[in-house]
Amino acid sequence: MYKKGLKEGKEEIFWETGEIGHVYHYSQNQLVDTSYSYSKNGNVLARLINLGGFGNSEVINYLDSTQNTFMSGSMRNGNSIGDWLYKFTPDSRLVRHYNGGFYTQTPCDCDTLSVPKI
Repeated sequence: MYKKGLKEGKEEIFWETGEIGHVYHYSQNQLVDTSYSYSKNGNVLARLINLGGFGNSEVINYLDSTQNTFMSGSMRNGNSIGDWLYKFTPDSRLVRHYNGGFYTQTPCDCDTLSVPKI
């Protein structure tokens, strides 16, 4: 939907096979509210919570349809900020620290890193 040439309202994007792939919400061409991405079988793959303005959000991206691997963190002005949690495999957990456009990463010293739930 467009209003005066700007995206307005709910946008749905579908897989070529007809399943929902993405749901976005817009106001005056800006993402608002919470957006989701889905796999072809309907599992949630990503959630983006808009915190106001372009590129300001909290993000969870599942890296597979089992939702056991993920990356999670915050964005400001389109750049990653603060600490992002990553779990690539059951044995691979790390924290990536963002500061001023640069990052360092350290292994997570925790025995378990709970998977964020959407």
